[in-house]
Amino acid sequence: MKRDYKHFPRNGNGNGDVLWGLRTSGDALTDPRLIDFSVIFRSKKEAAEFAGGFGRKYRAEVEHLRKQHQEEGFAWHVGVYLNEVPTYRRITDFEAALKKQAAPLGGRLWGWSANFVPSKDPSVVKEQWWVYLARDPDDGLIASIRLNLGLIIHAPMRGVPILLISGVSYEANSRDANQAKEKMPARTELASLHRASEKRVDLVTSRAKAIHAGACTHANWQFDYFYVADPRGLKKALQKFHRKECPGRRTFFKTQRDPKWKCYLEWLYPNESVIKHHRAELEELGMGWS
Repeated sequence: MKRDYKHFPRNGNGNGDVLWGLRTSGDALTDPRLIDFSVIFRSKKEAAEFAGGFGRKYRAEVEHLRKQHQEEGFAWHVGVYLNEVPTYRRITDFEAALKKQAAPLGGRLWGWSANFVPSKDPSVVKEQWWVYLARDPDDGLIASIRLNLGLIIHAPMRGVPILLISGVSYEANSRDANQAKEKMPARTELASLHRASEKRVDLVTSRAKAIHAGACTHANWQFDYFYVADPRGLKKALQKFHRKECPGRRTFFKTQRDPKWKCYLEWLYPNESVIKHHRAELEELGMGWS
């Protein structure tokens, strides 16, 4: 995702960085939500006077801070709340208004925060890719699964209810007995499959409203999994793509309705035993489970 510096500036106030952090975490920043601004004062009188001024138009609450939370003797906190779509200009202008009224009373801005709202727009999702190995319960062979863990906060997305699976065949590595037994490809073959997968993803996501959910390499096949709004035209486009990029390989194409994203949640997403085994690694990625 490329940063748009017009909407997410990088400057001294840090507001653009905070909003960009929300955007890259999977928030489209198009939904109204609670935005709370903090201003601190040394006395209750000053805090109450400030709150009275803003309280006529906005919700403002005064509270006494515990000693461990006080900053340089500023013992009183005023929270001012908006319920709006967060934008850089609105937040920056509102902070300026707060500062203008707080300064004569000895007040100090103390930051702001906003609720996180997971995007339902396929063009704005959290990217958190991870690869793991698991045994297929049907044939007992190893499957290498690569998925976007970040989609878990968005799933399911109503706008893309159709599951599309597309892929090609490969030859197992006959020079390695274990890989041959597990029907896994050699390193050079795997690199070729990855290149084809990248181009396949570009094709699908450029021609349709679509999300790439993950990929699986297993039993002489490499598949990519997408959720799309409308698959029309994609079968023909992928057939043409595979004839050019993957000559001589068998190809696969399938679509089905999956509005609850069962394929992602029950097949691609790691189960409890996988999560337990890789818990430390997943927690380092920022994924947490109770």
